[in-house]
Amino acid sequence: MSPVERGGAHDASRSFPFRVAAALSRACAALSILLILGTFGLTVVAVFMRYVLHSPLLWSDEVTGWMLVAMISCGVAEAYRRGDHIAIDLLTDRLRGPSRAVQRVFAGLAFLVLAVVLFLSTWEAVEFSRMVGSYTTGHLEIPGWIPQAPLMLAAAMLVLVALTRILDTLAGRSQ
Repeated sequence: MSPVERGGAHDASRSFPFRVAAALSRACAALSILLILGTFGLTVVAVFMRYVLHSPLLWSDEVTGWMLVAMISCGVAEAYRRGDHIAIDLLTDRLRGPSRAVQRVFAGLAFLVLAVVLFLSTWEAVEFSRMVGSYTTGHLEIPGWIPQAPLMLAAAMLVLVALTRILDTLAGRSQ
């Protein structure tokens, strides 16, 4: 994969919308890193509390689960933008010229459809949770829409990155 696809120094040759999407994607990835560090810290504290002080944090597993969803949601667009996601590129790496561009547009459209479906279904779930006033179960009861909301961020970022990748491919800016 080329440095342009991997989000390297050649991003400057991409379109302005792509550079904006890249900046937002990187910001979300930075938030994901903070969530990873926070989850690690919470896990260390929970282990210390349970095994050293014999006073377990009853809510730490719930928060860790919510943070896991949020960290993945925040990092998924950057992984897609950089091409760091799991891919089977046995055939696609051999494509050149117009067939490569067609494959990239098709892949971008597939991501776009997935992201739109994810956004709409999450929107409905959040709206339903808010409408019925549902709360999470367990030791911490918070409004149910709060742990669901990061999925909307993930979907919106995927839409943005997919659109800019499609547009750059059609304009001949991708390699």
